[in-house]
Amino acid sequence: MARALVLYALAGGVSGLLALAVAGGLRLLTDLWMGRLLGYLPPTPSGEGGLGQVFAQPHPWLGVVLFPPLYAAASLLGSNRGLSRLILAFRQNERVRLLPQLRYVLGSLVELPAASPLGREGPMAVLGDWAGRRLGASLAPEEARAMGHAGLAAGFAAAFHAPLAGALLATEIFYRSLRLEAAHLTPALVGSFAGFTLYGAVFGYGPWLELRPGTLGAAELWAALGLALAVAILANLWALLIRGAFRLGQRVPYWQRHLLLGLVLGLLVLAVPEVAGDGSGWLELAGFPLLGTRFLAVFFVLRYLLAGLFVGLGGYGAPLTPALVLGGSLGLLLARVLPWAVDPGTLALAGMAAWLAGAARTPLAAVALAGELAGYRVLPVVVLAAGVGYALVRWSLFSEQAEG
Repeated sequence: MARALVLYALAGGVSGLLALAVAGGLRLLTDLWMGRLLGYLPPTPSGEGGLGQVFAQPHPWLGVVLFPPLYAAASLLGSNRGLSRLILAFRQNERVRLLPQLRYVLGSLVELPAASPLGREGPMAVLGDWAGRRLGASLAPEEARAMGHAGLAAGFAAAFHAPLAGALLATEIFYRSLRLEAAHLTPALVGSFAGFTLYGAVFGYGPWLELRPGTLGAAELWAALGLALAVAILANLWALLIRGAFRLGQRVPYWQRHLLLGLVLGLLVLAVPEVAGDGSGWLELAGFPLLGTRFLAVFFVLRYLLAGLFVGLGGYGAPLTPALVLGGSLGLLLARVLPWAVDPGTLALAGMAAWLAGAARTPLAAVALAGELAGYRVLPVVVLAAGVGYALVRWSLFSEQAEG
């Protein structure tokens, strides 16, 4: 048993180092694509370095010129199914080939720094799974799979600064039902904490986002229930948008889909620079009253449409961060428009939990993530919201998930 724990920690540690490499690469390329060329850097979460957006002789029109060929070039790598491929290989008990996953990681390193709304957790988790399986290549097949789960969990943990949620995601994301890969929960936990220990040594051990929830009372519980119902409606409609974009994409060559993504993104960034990036920094800033209700409403609508288009047409990256940002911004928006006073941070966490639990079919991870972001005093609200979201959202971001 001691030997196994050491191996799981080793897989998690290597995954944490690879996550550091991904984060460093994304920072360098974001500074190139966005900072040096467009002259605009969107805010990043406080857990990853700070909230301040930067304007330096901005030339947002360059996005219309830069993004379409950049995205079209990234499409030549030919694989955008990183997490989906992992889930399908798990369900079919097949080996995950390195080359397609490496193409997915490289494509993500091209598109994510170029204002993409998708999340970095995809390449981090995919590299972690590969590292774990590679380290366990000489072991029995079941032990190699456990090593993969350890690395996968470490990648999720690094992306969200949440080792417990990372472990639950790595064991829960394979099923649509209320089931997790219990046999691999211990490897996932050990790998997750080991990986985040190394990743946090560079980026810090604080929460990914600081949403500062306040008091919790009956008003927040009722508001969370209404928010979860709204999330269920909007997430189900989001599925129609994603499916419509997917059907549209099947009619045109793969490179033209990415060319279209780059063009749409460039035009939107030209009109509304705040739409650039995954939106997590803006979500944190929106928790303060300095950003108006109108800004928050426009931010939600544009990100809802843009993220749906990117998921449907197959942009590189992962859809979990967009789900969290959409749920959180909807919660903040509801807190602004309700006729009675509710705590905005609490509702933001409830919205994040509801959208992630429903759209990714991962309610346990959603609750754990909210707890790790803000403390478990928000547990009554996020459990309610995650439960309603999971029950009422009738589709999944990952069609490859097993029914369980």
